[in-house]
Amino acid sequence: MENVETIDSDALIQKIITEPLKPSNSIQLQFINNIEVKELFEFCMEFFYKLSMHKFSKNGAINLLEWDENNISLLKKYFNSIGLDINVEKLDSNNERLPFYISNSFKEKKFLANTLLKSVFYLLQIKDSNTVFVLSFDMNYYA
Repeated sequence: MENVETIDSDALIQKIITEPLKPSNSIQLQFINNIEVKELFEFCMEFFYKLSMHKFSKNGAINLLEWDENNISLLKKYFNSIGLDINVEKLDSNNERLPFYISNSFKEKKFLANTLLKSVFYLLQIKDSNTVFVLSFDMNYYA
């Protein structure tokens, strides 16, 4: 019999980020109610923010410009532990792909029944910089 624990998302995130990192797909998320892609994306963003604050913040702030591949790799491992993938892309604000990301951003996206998680993006414009970070998420289908 599987060990199933009911826990709210805040407690779940806190538990995941404060305990030792678990292997890929070892934490199985099940939601009491079916959730839409928009809600799953919001959960992913909350997980990203709280994980980033816990692991990488300095004086209560997250500076993405200081991140290296090790930071992003660690983020990916935490997301993989709950069966999700995260993609973090660093772009210049004049990048030719930026209009595509903007039109498919969380703020602009029209969520339909067939909207895929990986087709939604979150853009983080870095203050006093020409840098934009583009975040996206997907289900981790590979163990």
